[in-house]
Amino acid sequence: MRMGKVSPAALTVLVAAMAAGCSGGSGAGADKGQNDAGKSKPAEPSQEPVELTLHGTMSGFTEDFMKAHFGTYIEKKFPNVKLKFLPTMVVEGAPRNTTTYLAAGQKFDLLNAPSGSTPGSVLENGLQIDLTPYVKKYNFDLNRIEPSALEIQRKFANGGVYGIPFTTNTLVLFYNKDLFSKFGVPLPTSSSTWDDLSEAIKKLSRTEAGVAYRGFTATYWHMFLLNQRSVPGQDAKTYKALYTNDAYKKEMEFITGLFKIPGNDWTTNPSIAQMVDSFVKGTSAMYVGLDNTWQLYKFPKELNWDMIRLPERKEAPGTGPQTYPNYMYVTNMSANKDTAFQVIASLASEEFQTYYTKQGYLPILKDNANLLKQFGADVPELTGKNKDIMWPKLAAPTEVTKYQSIDLKYEQQLFADIVTGKKDINTALRDAAEAHDKDIAAQLSK
Repeated sequence: MRMGKVSPAALTVLVAAMAAGCSGGSGAGADKGQNDAGKSKPAEPSQEPVELTLHGTMSGFTEDFMKAHFGTYIEKKFPNVKLKFLPTMVVEGAPRNTTTYLAAGQKFDLLNAPSGSTPGSVLENGLQIDLTPYVKKYNFDLNRIEPSALEIQRKFANGGVYGIPFTTNTLVLFYNKDLFSKFGVPLPTSSSTWDDLSEAIKKLSRTEAGVAYRGFTATYWHMFLLNQRSVPGQDAKTYKALYTNDAYKKEMEFITGLFKIPGNDWTTNPSIAQMVDSFVKGTSAMYVGLDNTWQLYKFPKELNWDMIRLPERKEAPGTGPQTYPNYMYVTNMSANKDTAFQVIASLASEEFQTYYTKQGYLPILKDNANLLKQFGADVPELTGKNKDIMWPKLAAPTEVTKYQSIDLKYEQQLFADIVTGKKDINTALRDAAEAHDKDIAAQLSK
């Protein structure tokens, strides 16, 4: 992993070798128009000094986090590249996010966003470009990418590719071993079902010595987005809400039911921050979130936690949650698109994928069995932790539309209205569907 200073001559060899590695040797990619490697060699990027501005749209991707987890790697791989980081954060009470950066005239070369945030951060702001010409120019082998991550891009880009995935996430169940021991409840296992968890939540939700303990909290909108039954909230063609159909109602009843168990219920609108904070502070026994939650929220050393794969749904036997790939995008604002593409292509290389998997992140390559064996190998915090967190079979991905952010807004409102008892489930579903569709109609009329 560690690289010393590289001479200009050696650098040329290094970059050429990297490009060949991205092409998988054969140069034959999933893109039907991709160049035949036997007829042409991949182009080589310029070695002129370049500064690339990278905007991270996820709140946990601070400047230090981005530097440590992929910035240092990129700058060693490309000594001519200097990265400038623009994280999403709050400064003196004022948000700094995609919208505010753009309003201030800021430009990005690269933008990082998971699939669920892509519509709001990339598509609604018109920042996308089809990378197919660069895939061809540099003989980047799309066949090496996990197929569902690529299929999501195909749907975003009407058959093209806007972004290259560099990792994926899955939903896992984190649990506090000390609270289970304190209240005499058996620990959850990889064979636990949601019915098992519901019983445990009832036993773990209590008040002891003036402290209110919750049996379960979660990033509930990820539970909607990545649900194990592949139930969508929005029609992929008409963009209308699907909230009032039977499948969606059943999904909403399942998720909200976990938060209506006595002692685990809410009288005010719960935020995701409250949910994860409860687990981090040791007052929630279980938490469902993305597998990298422990890194993003810096679980304290005194928290005696472990994790297992998401419990099985009886309606979807043997099936885990949907995949949640994280992409790097080259924006149409960039004046250095070739270099920017080479940078994000390097993150799908075997070298980076090995490094990143050892750091505790799930690989994005299709052939990942050997990589998964190395998951978290270089992370002291994962020593002794369960690392078997991926289901062999994942739920089919629901289509993420360009108006996904509208869907998520109303799904979160639905959750709050039902959990707090503000509305019964049928009224909440009907009202949300009507408001959602009016919002969509306004967008389509622009």
